Amino acid sequence: MYIGDPNIGKNIERNYSKYENREARQADREAIEHFNTNYVSWWPEESGAQLLGKQPQGRNLFLESDISDEGSPPHLVYTVSGLDVANMRAEWFKIRNKTNAHFVFFRKNCSTIVLRILKAGGALNNLPTAKHLWFSNNLYVTPKNIAQICNELRNANLAVKTRNSHCPEKEFIFGLR
Repeated sequence: MYIGDPNIGKNIERNYSKYENREARQADREAIEHFNTNYVSWWPEESGAQLLGKQPQGRNLFLESDISDEGSPPHLVYTVSGLDVANMRAEWFKIRNKTNAHFVFFRKNCSTIVLRILKAGGALNNLPTAKHLWFSNNLYVTPKNIAQICNELRNANLAVKTRNSHCPEKEFIFGLR
């Protein structure tokens, strides 16, 4: 997730001199985080996600790294506008700079982090009351939930949804999906 204008983050990635060398990126982590402040990523360390227990977080620094770890580009991309970017960035800094930050599969995963940042920007204020209440108190959040929030933002003209060509078709059985 990019906070603010995604083109700024993509330009930072393209102009980073050691971008092609993943090992150099890890060694230069502090410098990268200093100038690439708008990119949000939340992963467990390299051992992979475990269903139970806390794991040290091992967030990626660039979108390319997330795409590589996921094995494909995202199916959907939402460009969200009209939110409080300063509050979103402050929430992200609070999360990423926390000492001993961790990843928990059900409670502190990539989706819960994105939800916290969207909440900080005021995204839930633009949802219907029932959905606002549900997502305000939801302990387990999935990428589907984030897409539902972004779809509501799109319906309120606060987001643009782009579907990538490799996105699988929705399956319908007897008119239901």
